[in-house]
Amino acid sequence: MGKKQAKKTEQSQRSDKTQPSKSGDVTSDSADEKVEVHVQTTDEQNGTEESVTGNGDLDLENEVHELTSKLSEANEKYVRMAAEHENYRRRMTGELDRARKFEVANFAREMLEVLESLDRACEIPVDDDALSALDSMREGVELTRKQLIDGLGKFSIEEISPQTGEAFDVNFHQAMTMEPTSEVPANHVVNTFRKGYKIHDRLLRPAMVMVACKPDTNDEAQDDAGEA
Repeated sequence: MGKKQAKKTEQSQRSDKTQPSKSGDVTSDSADEKVEVHVQTTDEQNGTEESVTGNGDLDLENEVHELTSKLSEANEKYVRMAAEHENYRRRMTGELDRARKFEVANFAREMLEVLESLDRACEIPVDDDALSALDSMREGVELTRKQLIDGLGKFSIEEISPQTGEAFDVNFHQAMTMEPTSEVPANHVVNTFRKGYKIHDRLLRPAMVMVACKPDTNDEAQDDAGEA
């Protein structure tokens, strides 16, 4: 009986050696699970970082696009404002130049009346008996007239005195009457009643003239018959 118990004990020891330890299996499985969990966690972190990086690039691109649009709008506004300022400067410069040129226009109109009076005085016929008495006075009037013309010329005031046969210019001439004639072409000046004047290129007053027109055919026929 002692031998049987010893044999059972030996078999039991052999059985314990051949069977794997349950605690060892549990430890091994737990380590594998930890490795797998750690790998999964690392992958998730990498994915999260990639997502954050992608969103950051998109936000930066949108911000750059927005700033570029604002810069373009600001540049367009600046260009428009610069153009408007330049146009305003040119307009004001032109107005100032015109004001300087024509600031004496009203004064010049008044002086024209004086000049005309001197013209009429110089045109008065002088009798031979009064020639000696009026000669000195006439010379003084002519000298005064010349000085006045020279003074007006310094302010670019020029005379408009169309001659017979000169083309009628609606910008500087004023037609007072129409004269049917064949001696002067139609729409040409026959005679000047009053001189005109201009300052630079602006009209102070037009020259009053008589303008030629084509004569009536019936009138020409009657004139030819009367001469015959």
